[in-house]
Amino acid sequence: MLDGERTAVAEKSKPQVPGSELDRGDGSLVVEAVVKIDRANTAGVIAGKLDAAGGYAQRLAGGKPEFLERSAAGEALVTGPARIDDGAWHHILVEADRATGELRVHVDGKTVASSSAPAVLAAASTCPAGFTAGVVVVGAIDFLRVARGSLADAQTTIAELYAWEFDGPQFRDFAGRKITGKFRDIGALEAP
Repeated sequence: MLDGERTAVAEKSKPQVPGSELDRGDGSLVVEAVVKIDRANTAGVIAGKLDAAGGYAQRLAGGKPEFLERSAAGEALVTGPARIDDGAWHHILVEADRATGELRVHVDGKTVASSSAPAVLAAASTCPAGFTAGVVVVGAIDFLRVARGSLADAQTTIAELYAWEFDGPQFRDFAGRKITGKFRDIGALEAP
């Protein structure tokens, strides 16, 4: 659990993955998290790698999800319209799509906000700061992924990704039937 004061995740001083691997560089970027924000948060970083010169942050502002991207060309910000600090689990995916020049916020499988930022995204974005998650956030992060590329680069959409992750074949037997118990039965078919 993240208490907003003492708990957060920060990149080790000698990370196993070079910090530059977590930069957007000269491509696109996706930051995806499943979060539960327990009480009203006015601000906090869900996940990011940001300093004064460059980087990115998936964060909360007034309880709303937002995505900040910074490069040598400036800064761009997009904020979702609805609060997510309601104590429920939410799937938050933010995307910097260099090919289209857009920043996007997706919440629970739907695109909720986008902003045009072609100049910021055209410039490479690197940041020597360490990667952090859960800074001044009260709640929990169940899943976190950073991917260099966009949903289009992966030849998928937010709806398809959300359906796969939360209602995909891992929740069904080989005949397509939903799991009836707490766990899936051993074997290809669910017991009747």
